[in-house]
Amino acid sequence: MFSVPPPTESTNPYIPLLAHAVRGELVEVSYFSWRSAFLRRVDVLHVHWPELLVRRPSALKSALRSLAGLALLLKLRLTSAKIVWTVHNLRPHESGPVLERLFLRWFYRSVDHRIYINDSAENVGGPSTTILHGNYSGWYRPAPDGGTSARSGLLFFGLVRPYKGIESLLAAYGGLTGNTPALTIAGKPNSGEYRSLITARASELPGLTLRLGHQSDDELSGLVHAAEVVVLPYTQMYNSGALILALSLGAHVLAPRTPANQAMLEEFGDEWITLFDGPLESRHLLDALGHAAGAARGALPDMSRRDWGDAGDRHVQLYRRLLGGA
Repeated sequence: MFSVPPPTESTNPYIPLLAHAVRGELVEVSYFSWRSAFLRRVDVLHVHWPELLVRRPSALKSALRSLAGLALLLKLRLTSAKIVWTVHNLRPHESGPVLERLFLRWFYRSVDHRIYINDSAENVGGPSTTILHGNYSGWYRPAPDGGTSARSGLLFFGLVRPYKGIESLLAAYGGLTGNTPALTIAGKPNSGEYRSLITARASELPGLTLRLGHQSDDELSGLVHAAEVVVLPYTQMYNSGALILALSLGAHVLAPRTPANQAMLEEFGDEWITLFDGPLESRHLLDALGHAAGAARGALPDMSRRDWGDAGDRHVQLYRRLLGGA
């Protein structure tokens, strides 16, 4: 059982891609509901983003879900079910209330096996396996011209949240002079207040386009195919599906230097990734544009280490090992 509800159009593609990769004669994939989790037999609860199991907008609902989560962990332990955690983030980006933190503390102690999806030096603690984040090449539509058209401009995409450093991107972009490239920011803000903040700051910057809302898969792939550089100015960065998506569609990426991103740079090279140190500055945008200009038109990075078939096989092997070969 995956710890997320059935996929919708806004679900992170990692989930349906993984489900397709592991589903087969040996593995039945089900999606989470509290009723099923308590009433059905669960051999393996495969958890993604554990805080999302219990986090709710209201304090009362969050508290009730946290208590239910603690009861679920007890039920799983009593029935000898295994808990696998894919470590998308080392810790939640936003801290939750006391009961949520209590649930997470017990969850971390209850995990039987961690799956790391990058090669970061930060990957320590408990029994674990590294299965690299699969590519998105088969999920999003390819460039209609085979990628031979010239790319131009800068793009940020993804959920618009404070930890992603969008304000620093706006400041760095505002510091550019001369022939300024276009910048597009596309994604849904996590609150009305943050939407207003970004809109107000962006209104002072010519050449900037805001697309503050959910982008369909076709819309998103079109934006990435057209961009010369995808800018990910996060203040915290461990794993990033946006980075994998950009590379899968042949865009150069500018991202902060972290242990995980350093491993990505070593895998793909500076033809595809530029890392910056310290706060994002205008010169970092120019550096990334310079690196991207050297890439062959229509070229794609080597994503062979990130094949979903191999990732699926390794997940199934892990499930079987945890269950004693059953």
